[in-house]
Amino acid sequence: MKHGGSVLWAMMIYWIVSTGLPTWKPVRGGIVAAIVTTATELSQLYHAPVLDAARRTGLGALLLGRVFSVWDVLTYAVAVALAAAIDQWLADRRTRTSK
Repeated sequence: MKHGGSVLWAMMIYWIVSTGLPTWKPVRGGIVAAIVTTATELSQLYHAPVLDAARRTGLGALLLGRVFSVWDVLTYAVAVALAAAIDQWLADRRTRTSK
């Protein structure tokens, strides 16, 4: 799967947001995660020397990426939506079993 890493990265961002803000509904956390992932991808269009130096490192490449791709933005959106849907499903399931 060509976009497997992008899917995992976007879902990780969603889970960080939802864990850090547990009182938020999954939709709200998904919106924030989508904004963060899209902003990170858009930042790849900006080439400041310090950012390019960071992107040449392994960690920098993982966190910031190297090359802008519209396909990555779409992949992030689908992955975040899937993570939010799973989160909502789990929340609904916990609610049903606790009644």
